Amino acid sequence: HLVEEMSSLHERSVKSQNDLTKELTNEQQVAKDLSALVKESTYELETAKLELEKIKTGKKQEEESKEQKLSDLKSDVIDQKSEFEKSQKTMQELKDKNKEEEEKRINEKKAELE
Repeated sequence: HLVEEMSSLHERSVKSQNDLTKELTNEQQVAKDLSALVKESTYELETAKLELEKIKTGKKQEEESKEQKLSDLKSDVIDQKSEFEKSQKTMQELKDKNKEEEEKRINEKKAELE
């Protein structure tokens, strides 16, 4: 009976570890995607700044449009950086949880061997 319980516990632990690994992999991809978006948005922001400088002498309506675009891009960069940081935190939490599960499994194995 104890062997069955240990086996069941081991199976649940392995399943939990696999689930955490999948979740971690997903979060890593999200982090990569968000990082790429931050880089792209930063480039767009810099481009918009240059364009804004070029049209300072242009029509007021065009200038206002570019300023709105710049403001939107800044807001997007801030939002994306925030999402990226949140994703990094989630990834770290998953790594920590995965490590705890692994240590728990190792301790259970040690106890089982003793």
